[in-house]
Amino acid sequence: MALDPLSDEQIEQLVNTCHSIATAHLNITQRIDDLTKQVYQVEHHQGLMARAQTSFLTIFEKIEQQQEKLIEAQEILTSNQSNLANAVKQLADSQLQLTRFVERLDDKLSSTSAAMERLDRIIDYLMRQNNTKTDSNGAQDS
Repeated sequence: MALDPLSDEQIEQLVNTCHSIATAHLNITQRIDDLTKQVYQVEHHQGLMARAQTSFLTIFEKIEQQQEKLIEAQEILTSNQSNLANAVKQLADSQLQLTRFVERLDDKLSSTSAAMERLDRIIDYLMRQNNTKTDSNGAQDS
C-alpha cells in the first residue's frame, strides 16, 4: 500500500499541528511545573502552620500554668488578707482593753492624787499641831 505524497499545504498543516501540539505540550509541562511549585509552597506553608500551631499550643500551656499559679497566689493572698483582718480585729480588741486599762488607771490616779492631797493636809495639820505644842512647851520651859 503506497502512501500518496502530501501536498505542500498538507505538510504545512501537519507542521502547524505538530507545532501546536509541541506548544501545548510545553504549556502543559510549564503548568505542571507551576503546580508542582505551588504544591511545594503549600507543603512548606503547612509545615510552617504546624510549627506555629505547636508554638501556640506551647504558649497556651504556659498561659494555663501561669493562670494556675495566679489562682494559687490569689488563694494565698485571700488567706493572708483573712489573717490580716483577724490580726487587725485582735489589735482593735487589744487597743480597747488598753483604753479601758488606761481609763481605770486614770481613775485610780485621780483617787491617788486626792488621797495625796488629803495626806499632805493631814501632815501639814500635824506639823502645825506639833509646832504649836513645841512652841507651847518651849514657852512653858522658859
